[in-house]
Amino acid sequence: MIITQRAAGKATGLAAIGIIAAMIWWTHLAVEYANEQRRVTSEIGRRLTELRLVTFEYHLYHNERARVQWDTVSDMSTAYRERPFPRAGANANSRRIA
Repeated sequence: MIITQRAAGKATGLAAIGIIAAMIWWTHLAVEYANEQRRVTSEIGRRLTELRLVTFEYHLYHNERARVQWDTVSDMSTAYRERPFPRAGANANSRRIA
């Protein structure tokens, strides 16, 4: 009887530890996914700000350098915006922003 109670106590304790470990793992994945979304959103905002500044410069000065720079920033921004957000649980290290 005492041995059965000890075994049940051990099993309950191990099950609780397993559940807590799974919850911590799931939370870690959710935080990684949210951080990756934040990084992507920040990068898109930064690129759009660059594009806005280059657009103002082009409108002010109308020179070839500003147009070429605008084309370059615009192409980079378009390519970056077309990248999909990573799926939840995907490895965040494989999609790190350069």
